[in-house]
Amino acid sequence: MAYLDQLRREIEGYFPKSIPITKFIWIENEVVSDFIEKGYKNSKIICDSIDEISSTNRNAELLDLVNLTRIQWVNQTAAKMLYESGYRTIEDVLKANAEEMCEKMDKTGKEKNLYKGKIGMRDINRIISAAKYV
Repeated sequence: MAYLDQLRREIEGYFPKSIPITKFIWIENEVVSDFIEKGYKNSKIICDSIDEISSTNRNAELLDLVNLTRIQWVNQTAAKMLYESGYRTIEDVLKANAEEMCEKMDKTGKEKNLYKGKIGMRDINRIISAAKYV
């Protein structure tokens, strides 16, 4: 039975988790409220409906962050660090130099107080590799 639990967790790990948009704390409350009122309450619903949502200056960052969370292992905080480091699209992540990305994300995480730990090259290489499957 333990093997099946481990296998289930491994399989579930390949699919991005749905993140409530209220967890994107960097986005204006008004924008978040507008999305929730329209029924877009989490990242999965937004991704599934992305063609129906028109991008505006007010919601562009949220749409970019949600799009980045489609990459395996990228939660809302990692998405914000990628975004603030200049990697605003999945294509940007795919084109990235891993060493440069690691330095930029580490610097951004500390400067903006987003992440206290150290991001390693192994993590960055996983993110870049996982972006190929989005």
